[in-house]
Amino acid sequence: MGFLLTLLVSGVSEEELARFLRKEIDEHFGLAPDEYDFTEVARRVRRWFDYRWCSVGEPETIFVALLDEGVEVWRPVQARPVDGGHFRIIGVEADTSDDTWQFPAGAIVKCVNQQFADGTSGITAVEQVGEAG
Repeated sequence: MGFLLTLLVSGVSEEELARFLRKEIDEHFGLAPDEYDFTEVARRVRRWFDYRWCSVGEPETIFVALLDEGVEVWRPVQARPVDGGHFRIIGVEADTSDDTWQFPAGAIVKCVNQQFADGTSGITAVEQVGEAG
């Protein structure tokens, strides 16, 4: 979901979105792409994004914890402020397949300012308060 959200946030056209979806269905999921109307799916996804996501604020960098690392590890992600210290995680531009993230892309999270071990500080996600999507 992170890559799809990243595409939508970047303003990708419906045609490019349809090509991306077709490729994912074919190459990633191994399904027959001829059974789907990707233009219509792209149109519906764009409509959903425009009405459910675009009304939130401009993206900011927040930090999400990686689990099962043995030490405290925080990774930067793009998120949009929703309200009252809450952010919607919109995605990560990195391969996350080997990591266990505390919160998924799309989740609405409560955030607080935190000082890290190296003396820097940042906005960190501490609790999921809304479902992804």
